Parts: sequence; C-alpha cells; structure tokens
Amino acid sequence: MLNPCKKIVKMNMTLEKFFRIPLNLTYKFTIFLAMVVGTVLLVSFYIVNIHQEKLLIKQIENEAKTIAQQIIVLRKWIADHGGILVKKLPEEKPNPYLYKVGLTPEVKDLQGKIFLLRNPALVTRELSEYAEKMVSYRFRIVSLNPINPDNAPNSIEKKALQLFETSRQDSYSEIADFSGEKYFVYVYPLRTEQACLQCHIKQGYKIGDVRGAISVILPVDKIFKEVYANKEKLLFIMFFTIGSLIIAVIFLVGIYISRPLYWFRKSIKDFKEGKIPPKQALNTGDEFEEIYKTFIEMVNEINIYHQSLHERIKEATKELEEANRQLLELNTKKSDFIASAAHELRTPLTSIKGAVDYLLQTFKENQDSEIIIQFLDIIKRNSERLIRMVKNMLDLERIEAGIMEFQYHNFNLRELIEDTVVEFIQNEKNIRFTVKVSQDLCLYADADKIQQVICNLLINAIKFSPGNSEITIRGWQKDDSIWVEVEDMGEGILGEEKEKIFEKFYKGKNSTGTGLGLAISKAIVESHKGGIGVKNLERGSCFYFWLPRNKNG
Repeated sequence: MLNPCKKIVKMNMTLEKFFRIPLNLTYKFTIFLAMVVGTVLLVSFYIVNIHQEKLLIKQIENEAKTIAQQIIVLRKWIADHGGILVKKLPEEKPNPYLYKVGLTPEVKDLQGKIFLLRNPALVTRELSEYAEKMVSYRFRIVSLNPINPDNAPNSIEKKALQLFETSRQDSYSEIADFSGEKYFVYVYPLRTEQACLQCHIKQGYKIGDVRGAISVILPVDKIFKEVYANKEKLLFIMFFTIGSLIIAVIFLVGIYISRPLYWFRKSIKDFKEGKIPPKQALNTGDEFEEIYKTFIEMVNEINIYHQSLHERIKEATKELEEANRQLLELNTKKSDFIASAAHELRTPLTSIKGAVDYLLQTFKENQDSEIIIQFLDIIKRNSERLIRMVKNMLDLERIEAGIMEFQYHNFNLRELIEDTVVEFIQNEKNIRFTVKVSQDLCLYADADKIQQVICNLLINAIKFSPGNSEITIRGWQKDDSIWVEVEDMGEGILGEEKEKIFEKFYKGKNSTGTGLGLAISKAIVESHKGGIGVKNLERGSCFYFWLPRNKNG
C-alpha cells in the first residue's frame, strides 16, 4: 500500500494533469468544484445514512428487547406462582401437555365453576395471539426440544438457539423478508431456573441451560420505506446544492476571473500584432488590475527598447554589410592574385624545366660534364617542386571555390597504384614498395585525382620513412566501399597532430614542404563523398581513405 506522502504526491500529479487539459478555465473550476463538493456530499450522505440506519436498527432492537423483557417478567411471575388459573371460556380447552408433566390442567371450585391452569408457555402464546390482533408485532416461545410442536423454531430462530448454546451471547437480531415484507427478528434466550424444572425436568434441563428463547418479530417495512423516502429527499437536496454552487461559481468566475483573463489575452494578442493595448481596460480594483497596469508598463518599456534596438541593428547591419563587402573584395583580390601568381610562375617554371631537361640530356652524352649535370639535376628537382606547389595551390583554390571539374569513369585500381609507385621506385632512401591489391578491384571515380591522392600519400610516407625500409599499399572492398591504405615504418604521428595534419599549410615537426598535399588529398576524397584518416601502428603510421563504389563500378 502507498504511504500517505506518496498518496499526496500522486494526488498532486493527478491535479496537475487535470489543470493542463486544454479547456476553458471556467469549465475547469466548475468541474473541479463539482467533483470536490460532490465527493464531500456523497461521502457525508453515505456516513449519515449508515449512522441513521444503525440508530434506527438500535432503536428497533431496544423496542424488541423491552417487549422481550416484559414477557420474561410476566413468565417468571407465573412460573414462581406455579402457574395461573383462569376461568374457562366456552371455546377453550385444557392444555393436554400439562398431563405429561404431572399437572392437572382443569380445576372445579365448590360453586362448580371450572378454571384452567395456564403455564408460562401457554400464557405467552395466547398473549402473542392477542398482540398480533391488536398491535403490529408478534412474539412466541421457541425451543430446539419443544414439548409443543407449535414452539419449533424457524431457520433464524434455530440459528440463534444454536448460537446461545455455544456462547454466552445475550441476544440475536436479524432483518428478514417474510412474504415480501421486511421484519426485525429479535431472539432473547431463556435460561433454566428453579421454577422451570417443574415442567421441564423430564427433558433433562439443568439450572442455567438454554431451554428456549423468546422470539419477537416487529414489522419494519413501513419504517424502511420512510427511510428510503428521506434518502431520496436528501439526494435531491444534495444535487440541488451542487447545481446551485456550480451556477454561482460559473457566474463569479466569469465576472472576476474569465473577464480579466479575456482582456489579458486580447491585450497580449494586440501587442503581438504591433498594436498598443488600452491602458484602462481593467477596472476591477483587485490584483488583476495591478497586474494589468504592470503589463502595460512592461509593454511601454519593451516598445522603447525595441525602437532603440532597431536603430542599433540598422547601424550594425550597415557596418556588417560594409565589412562583408570589403571581405568579398579582398577575397576576390586574393583569388585573382593566386591565380595570376600561379599562372605567372607556372609558365617560366615550365620553360626552365624544359630547358634543363634538354641540357641535362645533352650533357649526359658528354661524360666530362658530371658537375654540370648535378647542378642541372638540382635545378630540375626544384623546378618540379615549384610546379607541384603551384599546381596544388591552384587545385585547392578550385576545390574550395567549387569549380573543380571531376571526370568520373571506371578504372582498375591496382593498375593505377602500380603506375603511381613506378615513379617512386628510384629514391635516395632505397625504400621498397609492396602492393597488395586484387587484380580485378575496380573503382568509379576521377582516376587522375585519385592518383594525385595516392601520390601525395606516397610522398608523405617516403619523407618520414627511414632508409632501407618498406612501404606497403593495400586495397580492398568492404561492403559498398573501396578502402586504400599506405603503411610506412616511420616514427608515427603524435596524438595532437592527428586532428591538424589535414589542415591547409600545417607542417609537423621536422617537416618540409608547403603543407598542402594532405589538405588537397582530403578535399579530393571528400568531393568523392568519401573519408580520409590516419592511425599509428606498432611501428610507423598508416594513412587510409575510402570511397563509395558506384553500382556501375
């Protein structure tokens, strides 16, 4: 069972749910009051009804008990006097059961008048017959072991007699239906006394034994009908009271709550639509009027602040527009500068590279020109480095501007990787390359751009690999994606560098270059709806990227 605190919390939660129902406040108060008042009146009616029935039954029981006690007094007086002689009427007959106990039921005096002996049981039965004719109740003597068969008990009386024999209960009562009418049956035990043994000693009774009982039967059907009529009147009064209270609450709530709330709602709606609410809409003289005045003051302050804020926003907007215009202008100039610079650099660098290639080839035929060949080779490598840097700058600018064009087609990924690795087989660190890619692994993408990504990853791996080490390139299909890994045997990537290594112009410790290769690789992979990353191994690091495999791939 719930303890009182939990019951109160549960009741509060129920009330909160009730008041959150989307319903008019007047209806909510009315329903709530009707529920509370109705519950209180119904409980009060039930308690009063129960108490009234108990009092009524107690009063009937006292009346029946009084009748039973009067009969007992009369019976005791007759028993103490050994019976009573009454003048014989013409229709009366002597009691035949008195012969069984050794008594003479009929006596004649000296004048010849005949008198009949009446014992307590017979007197009680005759009085009961008189009572039934003259008044509305009746009574009789009952016994589980009767001398007279007329004194045999009914089911209620038998239950009471059995109860008296097994306990010291002094009475038993019950409301029963006889022939469709209600009767109150009151049974009072008769215990054996010395005077009773004169008639009942042969039945084996001893002093104190229950030899029978007095059963008093009172009609209560009329009384209960009057009680039910009173209940109907009380119910009518209760419902009339509830109805009157509901009407009064609707009237009062409508005047003192609903009307002020209506004006509040209307004023807030007007304020929301930009209208100024009326200052004297409420003249209730209570808290609602004070709240409305405070609301009007708040509206005025908000309007003033809104006007001031509007002016400041206009000024700030003008400043932002000017700053944005300047930024766009600077960005345009920057893009124009980079494009122009790249173009201006690429043209002479290409010429230099071509001339150096020609000279290098010419001097190679002359074995006495080794020093000149070395310097020309240096010029060639640096010019190629400048060309790659300019190309990377242009590619990154195109990707960020969204103007980079991609040529998608199907190609064999292993052949592309092998063609790319060939360019790096001859290297100063004597690094070996191992390609672990299946022969039939195909991909639908821009082959030139994917080759550029692999090239950048290989350059990065060679840069940080020790001499005479190995670089492994793997490729495989996983679900609907193609994965590529470039694994080196270098020192690995520091934890804080993993998030920055793909940023533009970021260069790690002891690193040379422009810091654009990995940034361009990331941009190319993401343009293909893929992803790129790096992880450390027990020895070295592993750069990887994945691309979606087109259904036609």
